[in-house]
Amino acid sequence: MGTVSQAMKGVWSLILEIVAAVIWVIAVVEAFLHRQLASLGVHGQLQSVILIVAAVILALVAFRALAGLLRLLFVLLLILFAVHVAMPLVRP
Repeated sequence: MGTVSQAMKGVWSLILEIVAAVIWVIAVVEAFLHRQLASLGVHGQLQSVILIVAAVILALVAFRALAGLLRLLFVLLLILFAVHVAMPLVRP
């Protein structure tokens, strides 16, 4: 039963690492856009709106691109959880 728990922790850790990588990329692109917009003279609320829209678009694109992988990992996590729950029932 310990091996199944370790596998579940590993899959969950992989999911969190993918999400963290997506957030990191969004932050890097947002910082780049912030500098570019400031150099073009775009400041204040307009810059905030542009950056929010860009962040939302990047998040949607990233999660759409990674949807298959995330779906597979969540299904694997659910299967491992089901095995983890069923193991005590199977043992004599």
